[in-house]
Amino acid sequence: LIIKTAWGGKSLAVDFRPPSAGGTTGEFYTAMIEKVGHVTQNLGTYFPDLGTMDVEISGFAWFQGWNDGASDDYLNEYERNLYHLVNDVRNDLKSPRLPVVIASAGQGGYEAIDDTWVKSMQNIVAVAQETVGCNDSVYGGKVGFVNSKPFYINTTASPEDAIYHYNNNALTFLNVGKSMGDEMILAINDMSFCYQDCTDPILPSVVSIGNRVWNDLNRNGLNEPDEPGIPGVSLVLWSDSDGDAVPDWQGFGGVRVTDENGYYKFSGLQPGNYVVFVWQVNNWGAGDPLEHFVSTNGLQPNANNNVDFDNNGFGNPFTDIMSGIVALGINEEPLNDGDPFNCYFNYDANGNNSIDFGFYDPRVITSNEDLHTEADWIQLFPMPVTDKFTLKKKLAGICRIEIYDALGRTLRTDEFNDDTHAVDMSSFPAGLYFVKLNTPTPINGYGQMFKLIKR
Repeated sequence: LIIKTAWGGKSLAVDFRPPSAGGTTGEFYTAMIEKVGHVTQNLGTYFPDLGTMDVEISGFAWFQGWNDGASDDYLNEYERNLYHLVNDVRNDLKSPRLPVVIASAGQGGYEAIDDTWVKSMQNIVAVAQETVGCNDSVYGGKVGFVNSKPFYINTTASPEDAIYHYNNNALTFLNVGKSMGDEMILAINDMSFCYQDCTDPILPSVVSIGNRVWNDLNRNGLNEPDEPGIPGVSLVLWSDSDGDAVPDWQGFGGVRVTDENGYYKFSGLQPGNYVVFVWQVNNWGAGDPLEHFVSTNGLQPNANNNVDFDNNGFGNPFTDIMSGIVALGINEEPLNDGDPFNCYFNYDANGNNSIDFGFYDPRVITSNEDLHTEADWIQLFPMPVTDKFTLKKKLAGICRIEIYDALGRTLRTDEFNDDTHAVDMSSFPAGLYFVKLNTPTPINGYGQMFKLIKR
């Protein structure tokens, strides 16, 4: 449950002024504490399904700053007031080690903006927020900091010219919110540090598992450098809930969706046995990322072998395609396999990024040899391509050509009716492409899609 106590146009110096800062306690500080108390004491009224369930306040998030640019006095005491705020909120909510995440005032990002108010945010308020949020010696991993400056998007790509509201760009707020959520997970686990001494990182008490779902273009069961990941694929994690060493559905660990390069990760896990699977939901339906795809060849059933780039799952579409059991342990996982770098924690030794799933689209032709020797045919050569390629066909009628990049974006369309047709790709950068041919009638039951590598 998130209790939002946010009012626009308010300062920390006056409106949210914490009691221990001296002076008049801020009206909205008092309202915030009262609101939290009212909601937590009346959960059964607002949420009948919760009944009289006990409540644990698990964190406090602070994302503010702009209105403290109104005067030099406000700016000069911002850091001191923020220390008081953290301590007073913890005291008033009767949680002396309450996890806290502070996001910086990132208006203007890293741009050089000739505006005194914006400069105050960049050079005074944001610095004070980082100083408090990164005071590891005082807070010991229970208070975290999020730098929102990288998420600022200027007016050229935003709906409004309103720098105080981050130009009302929804993507900025989504990124800040997600980052604060990720940092809160660290703070809850006493792991939110800004520590910069990288000489002796310690092992965290949690483990992780992940890696990639990819398009196995040559269908050999190995993820090779020219084979792209598949974005948007949903995967599920099971753990061993009953101690019999076999992961089960009662140990459901959530759903992750692959990123734009096909990678996924389940983090913050306890040591134990796990299985990952590409599940039957939201993957093979019309318009879903694995529509028409099938599991590739070369199954490696031993997913616990710490070998990357192999295929750890096999099954039919619309079923759960599961890996073998993977045992995760502290300081027992493969090194240099893509775990995030952190100065304070050695995530590498606790993360296994070698659980991969390969799929291919059987409609896609990967070479001229895949063509059946029937009356109608189309060939593409040479392979790989340097500046141009040629299409040769034995087929009546006009053919439409569509060229896509590895992410599926249409780059060019063309049509030809002659028996041979040359296509110039000299302006295209080196990489992987797909050439789709729409013909008057299907050829050999295929969808006439060629994989093309440009040097």
